[in-house]
Amino acid sequence: MGRYFTPLLLCCVLHANPPQWAQFLPPTANIAAIQADAQGNIYLAGRVTPAKPKGANDSTDAFLAKYSPAGDPVFFHTFGGSNTDGVNALAIGKDGAIYAAGNTWSSDFPTTTAAQAPPAPGFGGPFLAKFDPSGAMVFSVVYGLSTGFAALAIDDQGQAVVTGLQGGATPGFVAKLSQDGTRVLFTFANYGGAAIALDLQQNIYVIGLNGPTDPKMTPGAFQNTHATLACSSFGVVFGIACEYQHVAKISADGSKLIYATFLNGTYGATPSSIAVDAAGNAIIAGSTYSSDFPVTPGVLQNVPTAQGTQSLHPNMPFPGSPPPPDSGFLTKLNATGTDLVWSTFFSGTREDSLSAMTIAADSSIYIAGLAGSDDLPGLQSTPAGCRPKFLQFAPYVAHLSADASAIYSTSLFADSMSVLLENPLVAIAPSGLVAAATPGPLLIGSQSVSVPGAELASLDLEASNPFACIVDAADTAPIASVAPGQLVTLYGEGFSNTMGSTSPSPSFPTSFGGVTVTFNGIPAPLLYVSDRQVNVQVPFEVAGADTVTMSLSAQPSGEAPVNEAQLLRVVPSAPALFRSAETTPVCGPFNSQIAGVIVPLTRNADGSFNSSCNPAAFGSTVTVYANGVGNLGIPETTGQIAPQPAVPLKLFFFNNETYDVPAGVVANTTLPGSISGLVELQIKLPLYTSDGFFQLNLQYGSIPFRDTAAVIWAK
Repeated sequence: MGRYFTPLLLCCVLHANPPQWAQFLPPTANIAAIQADAQGNIYLAGRVTPAKPKGANDSTDAFLAKYSPAGDPVFFHTFGGSNTDGVNALAIGKDGAIYAAGNTWSSDFPTTTAAQAPPAPGFGGPFLAKFDPSGAMVFSVVYGLSTGFAALAIDDQGQAVVTGLQGGATPGFVAKLSQDGTRVLFTFANYGGAAIALDLQQNIYVIGLNGPTDPKMTPGAFQNTHATLACSSFGVVFGIACEYQHVAKISADGSKLIYATFLNGTYGATPSSIAVDAAGNAIIAGSTYSSDFPVTPGVLQNVPTAQGTQSLHPNMPFPGSPPPPDSGFLTKLNATGTDLVWSTFFSGTREDSLSAMTIAADSSIYIAGLAGSDDLPGLQSTPAGCRPKFLQFAPYVAHLSADASAIYSTSLFADSMSVLLENPLVAIAPSGLVAAATPGPLLIGSQSVSVPGAELASLDLEASNPFACIVDAADTAPIASVAPGQLVTLYGEGFSNTMGSTSPSPSFPTSFGGVTVTFNGIPAPLLYVSDRQVNVQVPFEVAGADTVTMSLSAQPSGEAPVNEAQLLRVVPSAPALFRSAETTPVCGPFNSQIAGVIVPLTRNADGSFNSSCNPAAFGSTVTVYANGVGNLGIPETTGQIAPQPAVPLKLFFFNNETYDVPAGVVANTTLPGSISGLVELQIKLPLYTSDGFFQLNLQYGSIPFRDTAAVIWAK
C-alpha cells in the first residue's frame, strides 16, 4: 500500500472514515496481544470470564480470536483450567501458525504433553500454546519456571523465544524453547522482561526495567549509569521510584551478551515495544517523564513540549518536586548499542503516553498510546470537540516516517469503557493492513466493575471524512458505546446551513436544518444543529440491543449531502457528570503541587454555582447533574421534557471515597424542565475535610462514573 492510503483497523476512529466494519468482543474480554498475518487476518488474545467456571477460583480463561480482513469472525476459542489463566503475548510463525504465551494458575491447565512441573494450587506458571491457522491446538506446554512470559518471538526454525520477569518481578529473563515446546533450550537472566525482537541472524533484542540491582552494562554502552529519583507518591512521605529501562542484545544461541545499555533521562523511561531493522539497529518505543531524555537533531520533536508537572490525585500530594508530564518517545539505537541513530519525543503540551509500535513494510512506523494533549502531533485537522480534554485521555494511532522526521497522520479513537482507559495495541500486516484495539474491562483495585468489553473496526486512516466523532454531552468524552436516553454530541463539518437550538412542541424535533439522526432506524430528537455540531438524544427504545447503528443524514443547501454511519455498543448505563469549566482553582486553600482537578457542574445549597471562589459550606447539601444513567425506573418518552415537580427515583448511587463522617448521595430525582433522562443528585458534604474540597468517586450500582476524581469546593 502507498504511504497515504492505509486501511486501518481500530475502535471507533474520530478523524477518519467511518468504520468499514466493526466487531465487539464479549463484554468481559480483555485483550493483551494483537497480531496481523500476511493475508491481513487479525488475531487477538488475552483473558475472558468463563461462561461456565470450573470452580470458585476460575475467574478468567485464556482466549484466542481470529477475524478475516473483511472483519468476519473466524473463531473465538477459550482454554484454561479451574483457576486464573490468560494470554500475554502472540506471535505468527513463518508457516502461519499462531503462538500464544501467558500464565496459568491452574494445575489442570489443558496440555498436549506432560506439563513440566505444573503449577501447584495458588501458584502461577508460564505456558506456551501453538495453534494452526484454523485455530486447532497443535501443542500446549506448562513450564515449571518461577517466571512469567510477557513477550514472544518466533525464530526461523519455529522455536519460541520469550522474555518476562523472574518470580513475577524484576529482573527479567530470556528463554528459548524447542520447536515442539517440550524443552527449554537456554535461559539468560537479568535482562529484558518487557518486549522482544529478533534480527535476520536470529540475535535476540530485549527491553526491560531494572531490578533492585541494575544489570551490568557492556563496555562502550550508550549509557552505563542512570539517576534514581521518585516519579509518583504514596501519601506525603513516600516517593515511588521512577522506572529505568535497559536495552540488551543477546546471541541467537544464548551464549553471549553482545551489548547492554541504559536508555533513560533523569526521570527514567518505561519501554513498550522493540523492533529491529535489516542493519541490526533497534527501534524502541515507550514513555518517559524525563524532559532530558536523549534525542537527536532532525526528528519530529527534539525539544520536550509537555509543560508543568504530571497530574496527581488530589489526595496524593508529592513529596518534593513532581516530575514533568508523561511523553512518548521513539528511539533508534545503532547495531552496537553505543550511540543513537535518531531519537524523538512524541507528545503535546500535556500528558501523553506511547504504548505500542509496529513497523510497516516500507519501514514507516505506526505507534499507539493514550493522548491527554489536544495538540498531539497530527491532530491539527481534528475538530476541537473531538480532542482530549483536561484529565480526559483518548487512545490514538499515529503514522510516522521511517526516520521519525515527519508525521503522516494521527487518529483518535474512543474506548467503550466508561472509566480507566488501558493502553491500546497496534499491529500491521505485510499487505499494509493495520490493526489497533482497546483492551477492554479490567479490575479496579480488588473490585470488578461493569464496563463494556474490547472492540475492533476497520477504516482508511488517511482519508478525510465529514463525520469526526461522537462525545458524551455531559463531559465531552469521546465514546464508542451509548445508553438509552443519553445525550450525545456529533462533531464534523458540512452538516447544515442552519445554526441553532430546537424547541420541544411537545417533543424535540427529529429533523432540523436538513439533518436527521437515527439509531437502528429510530429517529433521534435533535437539540442543536450547526455546520459542525449536532446534539441528539439516544432513543430509549434502543434498550436491550447489543449494538446500534447510528446513521447521520444531512442535506446542506448547495453542498454535497452527508450520509455517515457508525456502529456503537449499547450499554444499560454510561453515567457521567456535567462538568464546569474550572480546572485550575484560583481561590481558597489548595495544594500548589496538584496539577489540576475536575469540577462537576454543582449548585450550592443557596442556588449559586460552586467554584473555588464560591465554595459550599461543609455539612450542606449540593446538587450535581448526571447524563447517561439509562433506565430511571419510571415511564420515559424519548425527546420529551421532564415535567414539574421532580420525581424521586429509586436508583442506587454511592460515593466510593471514604470520609470520617457521613457524606454522599442522599437523594436522586428527575430534572424538571430538561429533556427526559437526566438526573439530579443531591450530595451531602461532610462536616470537615482538611483539603478544602470534597472528592466525588460516584458509582451507579456496579457502574462507575467516568470522572473518578471530581471535586466539590467546600469551606
